[in-house]
Amino acid sequence: MTNHNIILNRHGAYLTSFDLIKALAIICVFIDHLGWFGIFPSSLYEPARLVGRIAAPIFFFLIGYAGLHKIPKSWYFYGLWLSICTMFFVNNSPLNIMFSFIMCRYLFYILPTANFNKYNSNPYFNNIALIILWPILLASYPFTKGLFEYGTLGLLFAICGILQRQQHPFKNLWIIATIIAYVTISLYLFLSTNWVLSNLYLVITLSTIVTLSLMFLLTKFISVTKPTDTQISID
Repeated sequence: MTNHNIILNRHGAYLTSFDLIKALAIICVFIDHLGWFGIFPSSLYEPARLVGRIAAPIFFFLIGYAGLHKIPKSWYFYGLWLSICTMFFVNNSPLNIMFSFIMCRYLFYILPTANFNKYNSNPYFNNIALIILWPILLASYPFTKGLFEYGTLGLLFAICGILQRQQHPFKNLWIIATIIAYVTISLYLFLSTNWVLSNLYLVITLSTIVTLSLMFLLTKFISVTKPTDTQISID
């Protein structure tokens, strides 16, 4: 097998819904940054930034759903580089979202409760722990958002992914509560920057529908066959 084919198939012989949803998040980020850097006309600034609000919940959700603990060294490099670059555009900016991803994976590695179905000696323990954990993480958001992007709100979405992967009985409640919190916080932030309310209703509706759909539909991978070696010609 050639090096090209090894790279192509390093994650398996098929594309899955995981890959497709990740691609959707990347497209949303791309549109968001085109608006942020003024590449789009000024009339498209707000719509572009609104589309970008869909990306972060998806990325954090996939971080948890993947169930991986290894932190690539490149994440530290890109996170530091992007944080330094952002400081030239935004004063007092938090650490880049890459450090938020690093924090999630590190916490899932050191905390045994990352497997919420593992400790069932007391059938009510995990549920009670989750009920207590959710408001603590949400209440911590105002204090952590200035340290790293999305603060502990990102961690809430990452736990959504874990619970969905494990099919935990509390997964639906946790996901819905987290999305409601995200929509409410986004609404407050948009209003505080004098964004048009009609646009806000549009993004709130779009973000809620898309994010909820992705989170609930990603119960299992939906396979989409990759082209076979005979269909691919790489010179």
